[in-house]
Amino acid sequence: MSENRLKEKDSIQKHHLIKKESDKILFTNSYGYFITITQKHLIPTAGIDESNSPNQKYYILYPKNPLKTLEKLHQQLCSHYNLKELGLLMVDSKSTPLRRGTTGFCLSHFGLFGLDNHIGKTDLFGQTVKSSQTNIVDSLASSAVLSMGESNEQTPLCLINYDGPLSFNKGDSKECIVEAQDDLFHKFFE
Repeated sequence: MSENRLKEKDSIQKHHLIKKESDKILFTNSYGYFITITQKHLIPTAGIDESNSPNQKYYILYPKNPLKTLEKLHQQLCSHYNLKELGLLMVDSKSTPLRRGTTGFCLSHFGLFGLDNHIGKTDLFGQTVKSSQTNIVDSLASSAVLSMGESNEQTPLCLINYDGPLSFNKGDSKECIVEAQDDLFHKFFE
């Protein structure tokens, strides 16, 4: 809403807006939801929110460029508070296949590495780890969404003090993205 990414409900039918906002529509489910890939995320209805809009008159859309939004905010906050290390996450809630309820995910992040890479390290039994990486930003996003709430809490921001492995950088949130053809679940996206 802060970027005025609002579309009046009277001006467009929702399914047309979903087609416009999504990268790919995978299918429509039995509840009438469009399952989409939007900004490299598997998300219902292209992430369009209509439940939190003023007077229920608008569709709320994702920012056009979440990474750029976070980079600008990062610069402003670091300058204003004289910070050397700050990580920012832009989060939303999502549904997980075969699970009830919603959890948080990181739409974009800036100022920190999103992954803790375990590949090449040894596990508890001395075996070399071949593929495990901890997705730090999605884990933190779930905690943030839990703290901020899902209904009328009116908590749009969450400050996280995290005492785990974390490295700060000016990196790119694309580090957590896997192209559909390389994804473990790639058959579902065909």
